[in-house]
Amino acid sequence: MPQYDRHRGTAYCPTRLAAAGKTFGWRIVATERHGGDYNGAGYRLEQNPIHRVRPRGGTVSNRTPPCRPPHGSRTVVRKESPMQIATWNVNSLNVRQEHVLAWLENNPVDVLALQETKLTDDRFPSAAFAEAGYHSVFTGQKTYNGVALLSRDAPTDVEFALPGLVDEHKRVIAATVAGVRVIGVYCPNGAALDSPKFDYKLDWFAALAEWVAAEAAVHDRLVLTGDFNVAPRPEDTHDPDKWEGRILCSPPERAALEKLLDTGLTDCWRLFEEREGRHRFTWWDYRNGGWARNAGLRIDHVLASPALASACRDCRAHVGERGRKRPSDHVPVVAEFEL
Repeated sequence: MPQYDRHRGTAYCPTRLAAAGKTFGWRIVATERHGGDYNGAGYRLEQNPIHRVRPRGGTVSNRTPPCRPPHGSRTVVRKESPMQIATWNVNSLNVRQEHVLAWLENNPVDVLALQETKLTDDRFPSAAFAEAGYHSVFTGQKTYNGVALLSRDAPTDVEFALPGLVDEHKRVIAATVAGVRVIGVYCPNGAALDSPKFDYKLDWFAALAEWVAAEAAVHDRLVLTGDFNVAPRPEDTHDPDKWEGRILCSPPERAALEKLLDTGLTDCWRLFEEREGRHRFTWWDYRNGGWARNAGLRIDHVLASPALASACRDCRAHVGERGRKRPSDHVPVVAEFEL
């Protein structure tokens, strides 16, 4: 009969371990020692703490993810390492909620930053994400903008806005998760180079760079991630000649993004070999057959502090999500850190 070893904290029966965890309010954790597969070995119980933080301009869900067996539910089994941090502009969470839940079931990342949730806080589906094993913090508004962080470990020190910038748009969220400071952003689009929205974009980036520099001075492990609405280099566009100097690719925008990197951050994507085909991009316009023609841009980024950049083992886009029915025009980007 399968036995639970109380001295080692492992079990040879995940179902029995799940039942014990459910009884005592603990969660199942895969141990590195045994590989954490579903063969009945390599699991332990870990207390599932609840961290309560005081929200400022947003919402911290007080729903605690339940402990459920790894089979037959969407609850995530947490590995000790590596740590995966992802970003995804979902372009309406109301429309794409099931997409996100299905993706998380197949890709149980540690942290997922969402952009363009387009939901007021009272409509955010925190219960659905708790059922899937995720804590959620979020700040949103009707129809436009909106950001959120989903995390398997409880978030602390949550912030919802750029200090020193008066801005009614919900574009920033930050929290510390498992010792890593994660900042999720939905940067302004800018509309056109001669638009007042373009000036707002540059001012917004300047405020972001100042704040990130201050955060990086306090947090050795920091990730800035999200939809930046800037393609950093000509090779991050499907047609450099067409895009050069246009919105999303103009010199002032690229300089603003470079100023963020000057705070000590590294574009994790560029740590690895150049991709080919659709794997080069993170966004394809809905119009004019952008996906079918692979007319894409790389505008969603994961920027990491030196301590994390040196530990980054992979960074890639999950381009298959763009081919789904009713997809977002963006796809998830996942960075993996060996911590």
